[in-house]
Amino acid sequence: MYRILGADQKEYGPVNAEQIRQWILERRLGPQSLIMVEGTVGWKPLSLFPEFSQTLAGAGLNVSAQPTPGVVYGTAPASPQNQLALWSLIVACLSWVCLCVTPFGGILSIIFGFLALAELKKSPHQTGKNLALAGIIIGAANLVGVGAMAVLGFISEIIDKVKGQ
Repeated sequence: MYRILGADQKEYGPVNAEQIRQWILERRLGPQSLIMVEGTVGWKPLSLFPEFSQTLAGAGLNVSAQPTPGVVYGTAPASPQNQLALWSLIVACLSWVCLCVTPFGGILSIIFGFLALAELKKSPHQTGKNLALAGIIIGAANLVGVGAMAVLGFISEIIDKVKGQ
């Protein structure tokens, strides 16, 4: 079984050798496509795997293609940050600063956080799980704070009315 690093920098797989051969014939993969054997570490160009050289040649692709100079193989590119996770934390922090104004920031940060977690499950190459969790926790704390302030305000109002009689 193999893993493929797509041109979109997303990781695909595991896929078997037959699926890779099919993708070569469909020209979805070429000699420079990065793949990794399941359970190993390090991305390598498809041209370095002898088990696919015949399929590459049959597809009219340059089997003797050498790895591109200057490209470091063996590590995946830097993982992109999930933007919703980042926004979850930003909105949560802003809503905490403006605690007395509105609970909407807390609600938005919780929504953004859960949407980010859902995206992260689908795109494991992205980072940001801790940011999303922090956004959810701070957003929930914001809602608790706003709720507590509302309850205390209501109780204060009742006390004032009782004293006024």
